[in-house]
Amino acid sequence: RKIQGSVRSDAVPKGEWEMHVDRMGQEYGVPNVRYRDIAPLTLESPSFNRAAEGVERPLQEFEQQMVDLVSTFAAETDSAKQKEMMKTYQKLHTENVYTLGVVIGRYALGMSKTLKNVPIAAPAFFYQWDYNNFIPEQMWIPAADQGKVPETQQKVIPQYKKA
Repeated sequence: RKIQGSVRSDAVPKGEWEMHVDRMGQEYGVPNVRYRDIAPLTLESPSFNRAAEGVERPLQEFEQQMVDLVSTFAAETDSAKQKEMMKTYQKLHTENVYTLGVVIGRYALGMSKTLKNVPIAAPAFFYQWDYNNFIPEQMWIPAADQGKVPETQQKVIPQYKKA
């Protein structure tokens, strides 16, 4: 049964759900700011793996590795080292299917290399792209570049080869 609004807001922290579909992104888009949300560092995070106060939360081996990695990442000041740590984090996250992501990344910035006439203030996340921010019809992909992103063409289902 699909739930929304205040019912969902009440059910999520209580763990009263069988499948949690969430729009993740901000914590992964800015991990140096929201690092507490990308590994089980606190009782409340990540939202799909919460713990009650005073109750031991068993972690899988890779989750403990993620906790250690993210804790070190948060204290690191060298951006090159942080980048390498995030590569390791991404490998752990992906190989252990920690979440099932459809698209992860800073979407507007990535597409701005292909899309033309993107407004300067376009939000970094697609779900913030609406008529309050800009007029979608003002953006376009040059004919010569349309082959770079075939999944944006009509009647095309994206298919990605396994690396």
